[in-house]
Amino acid sequence: MAKKTVVFILIFSISLLFRFQKIHVPFWVDEFSTANQAALLQKYSWKLFTQKDRYIEARSLSTTSIVAGSFLIFGKSEESARLPIEIIGSLIPFLVFYLSKILVPERKVVRFSATLLSITSYFLITWSRQARGYALQEFLLLLTVIGYFLFFNHSNIRKKIFWLVMSGLSIILGLLTHPSFLIVPMCLFTHLVLVHKEQLLKFPKKRWLTSITAAIIGLVGIFFFKTGLLEQIVTQCLSLVTHGLSNNIWYYHSFLWREYGLVTLLGIIGLLYLVINNFKKGILLTGILVSYLIFVCFLFPAVDSRYILPIFPYLLVGMAISLDLLIQSVFTKVNKKSSEKQLLISVLSGCCTILVILNGHKFDIKPNSFYSVNHDFREIALIDYDQVYSVIKQKGDLASGKTAVIDTWPDRLEWYLGLDFEPNYVLRWEDAGFMKQTPFRLQSNGDKVLVGRSQTKLIATQQDLLKVLSLYPKGFIWIDDTSLPAEVIDYARTHFRQELYLDHYPLDDNPYSVWPGTLYSWGY
Repeated sequence: MAKKTVVFILIFSISLLFRFQKIHVPFWVDEFSTANQAALLQKYSWKLFTQKDRYIEARSLSTTSIVAGSFLIFGKSEESARLPIEIIGSLIPFLVFYLSKILVPERKVVRFSATLLSITSYFLITWSRQARGYALQEFLLLLTVIGYFLFFNHSNIRKKIFWLVMSGLSIILGLLTHPSFLIVPMCLFTHLVLVHKEQLLKFPKKRWLTSITAAIIGLVGIFFFKTGLLEQIVTQCLSLVTHGLSNNIWYYHSFLWREYGLVTLLGIIGLLYLVINNFKKGILLTGILVSYLIFVCFLFPAVDSRYILPIFPYLLVGMAISLDLLIQSVFTKVNKKSSEKQLLISVLSGCCTILVILNGHKFDIKPNSFYSVNHDFREIALIDYDQVYSVIKQKGDLASGKTAVIDTWPDRLEWYLGLDFEPNYVLRWEDAGFMKQTPFRLQSNGDKVLVGRSQTKLIATQQDLLKVLSLYPKGFIWIDDTSLPAEVIDYARTHFRQELYLDHYPLDDNPYSVWPGTLYSWGY
């Protein structure tokens, strides 16, 4: 036990060195949503789910709750929003170590290699430093799989109960983190039917197992029903998949093969080795990996590399196995004593892993103060929004409510100006096709009020903008997307004063990560 504790502390401490935010970095777009949801939960507690005029992102409730807890302890800030995710992300390399131990117990060097790869992976580090739930999803998936394996590994009833409850809670939290987590219980059930058929048939005879499972399902069902979460989660999940089939294979092929070709190739080889030599465990990991890829390539409309983060640790484990197999194959004919030979192979395998880490910019050999979400692909608008709202706060008469503010993302405006800021407008589309639709209610006075955001009004036409000008002699409009209503953009460019132009975050290491945004004002 003492040895395990030392290993855990060592891995966690080194991981935290890489993941802990060392400088102030403004939120990017989706982080504003997490922070605002957490602020709402902190304000209303569980009564939030009865608020009809507040937008609730029910499908990420677990992340929201964790960040809300951090706000309660450390106060509202970008750093406190990210802190719990940094801690969770720092636990992932230890889970990778533990999973490797379960999969390849006879090869300690595989644990070392997989853990080192996961500690230094730029991809894993980056998403452990964002106030979003992707690292949490990754953590819960690893914990679920480990718990599932250990449930069948142990004969002790108490340990079986512990790991059953642990896996069950991880699945529940995972479903409250991202809709794609539904893949996990489906894969586990399929694996249970195909591989553990005999144990499944004995399930009704084990009263303790039946009772615990029924209790967990019953309590969760009551919670979901009473809070109204069930309806919201089903509605929001259906909205993601009712659009029809997608074809995003080109995108993820570019990411996994062109950007991470070595990791992907060695990862697949290592997983295939597991399937051949440890079928029961190897087929589950492979099944989860393939299922996630099918989901993001063909069923999920959005295309972003972060959606495959949950399966990335399995590729790193497979990579560690492949590197070890490579060294073993080279030294098969070395004429040495078995113990000396195995030691030599282990040392060289570990050295090979270190060389891979030293060789490329996909792994980091020392902690950095900033990790870019656009390091691999230009995917996320990264702008210093602190500068934008610094101008608005300095020049605008916000306290009197006589200065209108128009933004393209409502959560960003609410984060900087408060949840109850009144002259609150958002520039969006009424209906410009898939993922460019804004649900709103048309009021009797002609105002377009966002559904779930009664304090926020929609600007979609020049007429909407002119009405705001008639009500407020002064105001600001931030425009950062040229696909937004052209007549509004053209009017702002022609009639308003340019206050600030930004197009690149200074610390972003991707030269193609250019995101033009302009702050205009009127009445100044």
